[in-house]
Amino acid sequence: MVRRRALIRAGLVAATVGVAGCGSEGGTEGAGEEAATSDTTTVTGTGTETPTAASTAVDEYGTAPPVDETVDPDPVDTPPRTTAADDDGLDGPFGITSAVGTAIDQRRVGVVRLRLAAAEGVTVDTSTIRVRWLDPSGEYTVVASDSLADADAYFGIRALTDRNGSAPVLDDASDEFELVFDLGEQDVEVDDPRKAADKPGATKFASTLAEGSVVSIQLATGAGRSLTSRLQVPNRIGGESAVDIRVS
Repeated sequence: MVRRRALIRAGLVAATVGVAGCGSEGGTEGAGEEAATSDTTTVTGTGTETPTAASTAVDEYGTAPPVDETVDPDPVDTPPRTTAADDDGLDGPFGITSAVGTAIDQRRVGVVRLRLAAAEGVTVDTSTIRVRWLDPSGEYTVVASDSLADADAYFGIRALTDRNGSAPVLDDASDEFELVFDLGEQDVEVDDPRKAADKPGATKFASTLAEGSVVSIQLATGAGRSLTSRLQVPNRIGGESAVDIRVS
């Protein structure tokens, strides 16, 4: 009986040691998995923090405006900005002094006329300007009517003030030229391409602008200067033959 009890006791001790060993081994495996998980998390975190290349492309115009720039979330009637009158000068080397909408039919603007001037001592050849035009109907590349560059359409150039006959080059602070954009059906001829007569459909582009429409316009000159502005058609158009377009 004593011997039997001794054997039973020995068996219990052995079983206890075995169980303890299994528990210890299992704990080691758990710790290993935890360590591996921790390493993986660290690597992932480091990867997330690593800077990536900018997703916004910058080209000759600068940074492209977002598409929602053609939507005015809170339209208000405000006077148009005229840079020369309000600021007594331009914000940069050249700029839009004012904008006018003409060829109005059924309260829609068919022609947009942008008036440009250059700062004292700055020369801008307006015939080299490329325009990125973004409105509710889409995005378009527009160049001067005498340009041979590929584009969606053309704009015309008119000299409003040009004392020394330098058009299409702005070379005096008193010079003011007008870029003419014919939208929808053809209303004017100043934008008709002369050197690209094989592209008759390019004399017009986009759609006429309804009341409250917003246009994001970017200009890039051949000399590398650029300008971005926002144009807003008045929220109410009556029987006018021309309306002031707000520039901001």
